[in-house]
Amino acid sequence: ALSNIFKEWHKMSRELDCLQKEYTEAASASEEANQTYEARNRAFMDEQAGIIAEKLEAGKPCPVCGSLEHPCIAKKSESAPTEAQLKKIKSVAEKARKDAEEKSSQCGTKKATLNAKADELKKKIKERFLKKNLKVRERKILKMII
Repeated sequence: ALSNIFKEWHKMSRELDCLQKEYTEAASASEEANQTYEARNRAFMDEQAGIIAEKLEAGKPCPVCGSLEHPCIAKKSESAPTEAQLKKIKSVAEKARKDAEEKSSQCGTKKATLNAKADELKKKIKERFLKKNLKVRERKILKMII
């Protein structure tokens, strides 16, 4: 019974290690996606004059100043994203953030379960220790977790 509890604890410990690695990767991906979005959003905002200028029509008022004449139209950089591209980039960043949050939550749940199993294991070992019927294998387990 004690060795089964230890095996369960050990298995959970390995699962937590895997989940923590997945979280680390997801958090890095989220950070990278957010940095990409922030940079592209900045480029989009920096190009608003050029974006507005693309929509100007001769004889029609400018949406910013109301002028009917447009003698010096701003040019949009080719590297500036469109609003649709920016929305897609933002969506990717939001998905990456949600994935990282989910992995974090899974790690927290697994850690709590692992701690509960460790407490159960410690309790069983102490019960056995008090009975002074410790086997050699159980002593090794005790040394590993206490």
